[in-house]
Order: sequence, then C-alpha cells, then structure tokens
Amino acid sequence: QVDVISTDYAKAFDKLSHAHILSLLQSLGVFGSFHQWLSSYLSNRQQVVRFRGVLSRPYMASSGVPQGSHIGPLLFLLMINGVSDLFPDMKYLLFADDLKIFTSVGSLDDCSAIQRRLDELVEWCARNKLSLNPSKCAVMSFHRSRGVIEYPYVIDGHDLRRLSVLRDLGVHFDPQLSFSVHIDVICTRALRALGFLKRSTRDFCNVKAITHLYKSLVLPILEYGSIVWSPHYESYKVQLERIQR
Repeated sequence: QVDVISTDYAKAFDKLSHAHILSLLQSLGVFGSFHQWLSSYLSNRQQVVRFRGVLSRPYMASSGVPQGSHIGPLLFLLMINGVSDLFPDMKYLLFADDLKIFTSVGSLDDCSAIQRRLDELVEWCARNKLSLNPSKCAVMSFHRSRGVIEYPYVIDGHDLRRLSVLRDLGVHFDPQLSFSVHIDVICTRALRALGFLKRSTRDFCNVKAITHLYKSLVLPILEYGSIVWSPHYESYKVQLERIQR
C-alpha cells in the first residue's frame, strides 16, 4: 500500500510575505542594489478594481507577488522550495504550489509518521505566512489487496477527504492503477466530440479535411498522457480502438 497526500495552498501567490521573501533572498546571498531593487519592486504596490468604467479606491498590497510577471513565479518557487526539507524519509512531487507526499504503508506506525510530517508542514506554512486549504487536500491509497489501512489523516485540525479516484493533470488514477476510470472518461469525451464532428461534417465531401478535424478534435483526447496510462488489458485496447474505427 502506498498513501498519497495531495495538498493545496490557499491563495498561495497572494499570501507570500514580502519580509520573508527578502530575508530568504539574503540567506541565498542576494544583497546590494539587486536586493534593494527587489524590495522596491515588492513594496508599496497598489491595486484597483475597474467595474463598468469606475475605479475603486487604491488598495495597498502588503503581501503576494505580482501574477503575470516573470519574476513573480520565480520568487514564489524560491519560497516554496524550502518545503522539500520536511520530507527526508519520504518521497514527494512539487510543481509550483502543487505538493504530493507519498510513501509505502505497512502498519499504523507508518501512517503516524506521515501524520507527523503533515503537522510539520502546517507549522512550516505558519512560519512562512502561508496556509493550506484543508477542504482541497486529500488522501488516496494505492493498493492491490483488500486489507487497506484507512488512517484518518488530519491537516490543521481538519480530516482529509479520502479519494477513490485522483485526478492529476488530466489523468484519473484509481487505487489499482488500472486506469479503467480514465479510459471510460476519455472514451465518453471522445465519443461526444466524434458525434459533434459527424453532425458538423455531414455534407462535407473533402475526406482530407474531415481527417484533419478528427486528428485535431478527437485523437488528442484519446492520446493525451497515454505514456502514463497506456492500457495493458486487451478489453481497454478494444474500447479505445472501437472509437477510432
């Protein structure tokens, strides 16, 4: 059994503390004029809202990095990178603000170890003026046997939802990694797109144009992420090939 904890930060880009960012940059050896420039860049930023041509009063942004800028995501990554020090004995995947912690579980002691790491993560977030969104955090157990340990993991006093299917970057993962759910989902989407294509090209006589539309609208649905979920059961292959015929 492998337990995967999927976390979500609440307004991650908006809550970054300017003081923490500047202090972190100094610890990384950033001083002098460049540090002063970054301090000036982050400080005294104002925001306004335009609605139907009317501007609101200026609001002073005391935290966060400018989204849409080049340096904003970089500053965020420098800040969030410190979370990797919390899991020396566990594996994790960190992409921007998307953190997944996973490790093998053979006993309740292993589950307790994961819970301790989650508690440390909450403390780390508090120290760095960040917060997790417990309602969007979840746990999923990957396993082959029926004797699954369903440990009640908690983040900041909130019980984590236990998932039977985990959707990550458009791919649906089931506990046995059979990808049956994912194949059902993409087949349904592909059939819907194929039906739309047939109705829209009923009077077409250009086979090359129809083929191009099929490769643009239907085939990408069936092929997206296939390097991950490529079926190993013959029945799934038949299910996918039926659409392409």
